[in-house]
Amino acid sequence: MGSSALSAAIGPIEVEFPGYSAQVYSLGQYKVALVTHAGDLQLTGIYILGFVLGPFLWAPGSEVFGRRPIYIWTLIPLTAFDAAVCGAKSMPALLICRFLAGTFGCSSMTNAAGIISDMFLAEQRGLAMGVFGAMPWLGPVVGPLVGGFLGEADGWRWVAAVVALFSALLAALHIIFLPETYAPVLLRKRATRLSANTGKVYRCHHDVAKPFSHRELITTQLKVPFKLLFTEPIVFTLCLYMACIFGILYMQFTSFPLVFKGARGWTSGESALAFIPMSIGCNLALLYMVFWGNPKYAKGLQELGYQPPEARLPSGFTGSVMLPVGLFIFAWTCVPVHIHWIVCMIGLLCFGSGMVLIFLATQNYLVDAYLPTAASVMAAGTVTRSIIGVVLPLFTLNMYDALGINWASCVVAFIALVFTPVPVLLFVYGRRIRRLTKHGRMSDDHYLALAEARTVLVREKTREGDAEMASRIPPINDIDEENDDPVLEDNLSERFANGVL
Repeated sequence: MGSSALSAAIGPIEVEFPGYSAQVYSLGQYKVALVTHAGDLQLTGIYILGFVLGPFLWAPGSEVFGRRPIYIWTLIPLTAFDAAVCGAKSMPALLICRFLAGTFGCSSMTNAAGIISDMFLAEQRGLAMGVFGAMPWLGPVVGPLVGGFLGEADGWRWVAAVVALFSALLAALHIIFLPETYAPVLLRKRATRLSANTGKVYRCHHDVAKPFSHRELITTQLKVPFKLLFTEPIVFTLCLYMACIFGILYMQFTSFPLVFKGARGWTSGESALAFIPMSIGCNLALLYMVFWGNPKYAKGLQELGYQPPEARLPSGFTGSVMLPVGLFIFAWTCVPVHIHWIVCMIGLLCFGSGMVLIFLATQNYLVDAYLPTAASVMAAGTVTRSIIGVVLPLFTLNMYDALGINWASCVVAFIALVFTPVPVLLFVYGRRIRRLTKHGRMSDDHYLALAEARTVLVREKTREGDAEMASRIPPINDIDEENDDPVLEDNLSERFANGVL
């Protein structure tokens, strides 16, 4: 929401900070006739640009210092810079504060998947990822809706104030309620405490295998997102797919004023209402995952004891079709204006549903397929999405000027159509592709070992007739204090979920 809320209140910002060229407001892209919308891309793009830098700091940092410290260290500055936006006295100050807010605010985008992999078993992870996965899409959709009406009524500073207050609330909730979930950090703390209390030397099994060094670990982990992005074909393809969808979403932010304000004559607040069908579509997709997709996966996991990562992809089949279909409907019904507006809204609803279904399928798939490095995979995805989300909208207005609203919107739909076969191809060939690369083989071996351990335990518990216990993996040898050389070990699921490269 922080990235897009000010985009609907750009008019008052331009009134307060006049004298800048259209290039300053729009990264060199808007025509003077469209100057009332000129700062949209700049204010949104500069925030998203912070998402390019942040993930390479916060994702590896969470695997060195733990999840909780990174959230606290980033959410407090996020609140401060969001509040500074309210008091900005010039356009450069406003843009700098927005960039820094985006840099610190992206920690939740990169580290949430790591927390989910820490806390939830495979049958529960899909639901948790579903709840999380809908938020990155709902936020940019709800932001212009809030900013449009509030900006018209009370000015853009109140829009910025709402974002700052929301950030402060989130920071307070994380400080009070968020526990540490990363197993190596928890075990190191426990080893330190036991060593102090007993006089024995306790060590985490991660540190027994390799002595712990902050400097070496940070240096190593900073490279991981780059390695995964450029050496893993699956990571690269899915990151590019999600990046194009993210870019399409922000292209829609640019095209909506042209369609609804320019062609249909709606006000800024009324134009923001066009985001409601997209939010409804996002929520319908989430409901589908909660009541159908994830229960189906959990049932198969309980019956078989093992589900490959590719079992996460079927919902993406539907989403990859709904996405271009919705965009094509919007392309040819948004204008001419004699076509009722409800028709193009139906297209936006399909677009919203398809977008979330694909996101949830690919995110769950990547977490399962690259379980030991889930946070780094998410960081690579966030950076790719952010770059494309900034770059693609820069060409939107030129494209709409050259091709017209209908054909320009069709180009956007064709971009989505190109990626339609990707979920099916990965469903068929995904494991074969993973086995071709070093990180893919290592992650696949970890996942298979974990699945084998779970299958054995499920069979044992099933033979005992304990159906409830068969659905869970009990902790395995958490600590043995009687050992002459005591070593702290996490349970098997944590060991494979949180291994450090």
